[in-house]
Amino acid sequence: MLTDSIDYLSADLTASYDGRVRDYRRDFVFLKPDVLIVRDRLKADGPHTFSWLLHAPPGTATQVEGARLSIKGQKASALLTAIGTNTNWKEVAAPIPAELFTDLDHKKIPPRSEFILDSARAPSADFLVGMQFVQTSASNGPRLETYKQQAGEGFRQAGSRNTDIAFRTGPGTLHAGPLTSDGDILAFNDPGDRRSWLAAGAHRVQQDQQLVLTASASVDAAEAIAPDGMTVHLYNTISARVAIFDGAKPRSVEVDGHAVSFGYENRMVTLSALQPGEHRVSIH
Repeated sequence: MLTDSIDYLSADLTASYDGRVRDYRRDFVFLKPDVLIVRDRLKADGPHTFSWLLHAPPGTATQVEGARLSIKGQKASALLTAIGTNTNWKEVAAPIPAELFTDLDHKKIPPRSEFILDSARAPSADFLVGMQFVQTSASNGPRLETYKQQAGEGFRQAGSRNTDIAFRTGPGTLHAGPLTSDGDILAFNDPGDRRSWLAAGAHRVQQDQQLVLTASASVDAAEAIAPDGMTVHLYNTISARVAIFDGAKPRSVEVDGHAVSFGYENRMVTLSALQPGEHRVSIH
């Protein structure tokens, strides 16, 4: 799902490894404009040491501090933080492509590095890495901090609840910012001009005591609130009844650019049979 405030992509990469893994799932969550989270979950038929690799651009300044890694260029920097069971970054020299050695008299070839997170030897491994992109002149400002809760773990902006994302690690209710959910991922993002949230694999999202979304089947949902209405992006694999909070009965509801009939009860806009697929719901 690609939205104005939050992008979410979930990919099955199992086939890329020619039978060496039994299952490999990767999730990307981009909290615009500057936070990217990558989660990898791997399973194999026997024990392995799994390695998560990141290549740093040549000529950048890098620093490792436990679970934190910074990669600083002249203008922009990437500040990374790992959470979970695999968090100790290791720096190793990366090979230099042979074609770069064609003009040694006129061109300096900087060394190259790659950074690795290694798992313990086991049949499965999870990696969860948060990346914050900033101007190098601001790279000493507030960074993403990690935290744990009863049902999961995640990242939030230090000293603020405006950026908060949690990933499920166990049973219970997942929390992010002012929201709760029964889903697998829950994110809240408020950069100042538009508040938005994301829930993946959810039947329910709630703010305080008010339901903001319910679905009869598991859905991925991302909502953005603007002065002229709201937009909800939905992805469902089977037909689902979906209800979305709106404090006043809307004038119109569109699904994928087409006006549709809708119900309105208990301050919830209801769509009775949303067909499988990805949809854009506009409520005005």
